Amino acid sequence: MTERISQEEFKNKYGSDLSALKTKLALEPSKGISKVISAEREQAEGKSTRKKYVYLEYELQKNIAKYLNLKYPKVLFESSPINLRLTQAQRGMLSAIQKDGFSPPDMKIYFANRGYNGLALELKKETPFKQNEELKKSDHLQKQYASLLLMSQEGWHVGFYWEFDKIKSLLDWYLTPERKDYVWVKEEFPGGK
Repeated sequence: MTERISQEEFKNKYGSDLSALKTKLALEPSKGISKVISAEREQAEGKSTRKKYVYLEYELQKNIAKYLNLKYPKVLFESSPINLRLTQAQRGMLSAIQKDGFSPPDMKIYFANRGYNGLALELKKETPFKQNEELKKSDHLQKQYASLLLMSQEGWHVGFYWEFDKIKSLLDWYLTPERKDYVWVKEEFPGGK
C-alpha cells in the first residue's frame, strides 16, 4: 500500500515552502510540479480544512513520467496503478490479472539499450536499505526484490530508486545516445500466417 503522511508531518520533515520536495522530485517549478495547497491557505480562502496527504512515491512517479515525456517523447513506458488510491475491489481486480507472487515494479521503460531489454524502477519514498546496505526486513520489500531479480534474469536493468536526481541521471545514461530505429518489424510467428 502507498505510504502517506499528513501535510503537517510533511511540513515538519521537508519545510513549509515545499522546497525540499521540489529539490528531490521536481523537474523545475515552471514545468508543472504538483503543488500541495496547505490547509492554512485553504482556510484563508474559505475552503475545506480537511486533512491533506502527500503521496511521495506517487509524486516521484509522476515527475519521472513528466521528465520522460519532455526529454524522451518517443520512449514507451508504463506506470503501475498500484500507487493510486484504489478500493479493495479494484485491488482485487488488479491482483486477479497479475502473475501470482510477482510484484510488478512501479515503472517499466520499454526501451532495449546498453545490453538490456528494458529498465524497471521500484520507487520508494526513502532508501529500502540499512546502513550496512542490506535490504530492510519487510515481506513487501522481499517480494519486490524477488520480482526485480526475476526481471533481471530476463535481461532488464532493475533497481530500487528514491531520489529524483539519481533517477534522472540513470535515465539519461540508459536512454542516450537516443536510438533512431523506431521501426515496427512484423515477424512471422510459429503457427501464424
